[in-house]
Amino acid sequence: MENPLISVLMPVYKHEAYLMESVHSILSQTVTDFELIILNDNSIGDLLDYHDLDGRIKVYECSVHKGKWYRIKQGFGLAKGQFIAFQDADDVSIPQRFELSLKNIGDADFLYSDAISMNKDGTHSYLRCQDLEIENRPLGNQGSYFFRKVISIKYPEIGRGDDWLFVAECFKKGFKFKYLPLPLYYYRDYSGNFRANSNKIKRYFSNRKLRKIVNQITQSTSC
Repeated sequence: MENPLISVLMPVYKHEAYLMESVHSILSQTVTDFELIILNDNSIGDLLDYHDLDGRIKVYECSVHKGKWYRIKQGFGLAKGQFIAFQDADDVSIPQRFELSLKNIGDADFLYSDAISMNKDGTHSYLRCQDLEIENRPLGNQGSYFFRKVISIKYPEIGRGDDWLFVAECFKKGFKFKYLPLPLYYYRDYSGNFRANSNKIKRYFSNRKLRKIVNQITQSTSC
């Protein structure tokens, strides 16, 4: 597909037990005009067979493990779509995710939604992403991010909280954000408890180094 409407970025590191389910959740979308970019971060062997599942799948084998956000930024340079969506290799998108995202993004640049947490004990919890706003800036669940194509996003990589730095850069660039209070995404929570995971995210942001970087990025931006 030369000029797809949506580019889906899926970095893969391990998660082989859930990868096929995650890929099929994208292939089952009611909006079919997309490319799925799988970036194998030196993880689980050759994934080139996934290309045979569907012509919209593009697989990139990476010989050195660099980390999830390194591969996401690499994916920005490969994406050809007007919009970019994230998809974790162990999570699941509902079939109407892209349809509802396109319908609701309006004149905004960046849409994020609620999600369902698939807990370690087999139960599900509703993840209301506005509950994860900190200092009036949305964090949400990065798997639900759906936004207009970004040509260049640069920020320091610190290993934890990189999704916050990405959001901070989008604020700096003047992106208009929109929150959609619908669960479009199933998020696999390995902590065993969503509320504990939510508090963990907030503790990450309280990290002095991360807070300093975010404030430097956004100090000239009013939200």
